[in-house]
Amino acid sequence: MAAMHATRRYIEAMPDSHVVVKIDYKNAFNSLRRDLMLQSVASAVPGIYRFCHLSYSQSSILKFESRTILSQEGPHQGDPLGPLLFCLSIHQHLLCLKSELIAGFMDDLTLGAQPGQ
Repeated sequence: MAAMHATRRYIEAMPDSHVVVKIDYKNAFNSLRRDLMLQSVASAVPGIYRFCHLSYSQSSILKFESRTILSQEGPHQGDPLGPLLFCLSIHQHLLCLKSELIAGFMDDLTLGAQPGQ
């Protein structure tokens, strides 16, 4: 709710030369490299690293009829830690942005700035 109000206030006050971009990543959670996801956990929340390492250091084996599929990216479907693992993984990238407005919830991001920044 706060992000929505901040975005609305930014749009109402922004100069004509500024833009607002809304980004909704398609299949964002499944796009995470697990090695980078684990590095993010190790640096930000080391207390859960061992648990996450047990879950994600190797490919998961999925069976469909007679086929075997290796799940190698992103958190497991339905993992309650999935949203945290995603947010930890993109957090450092968001900190590097130079936008005047950076608002986000999971894989939905809103950025506002003068083009070229």
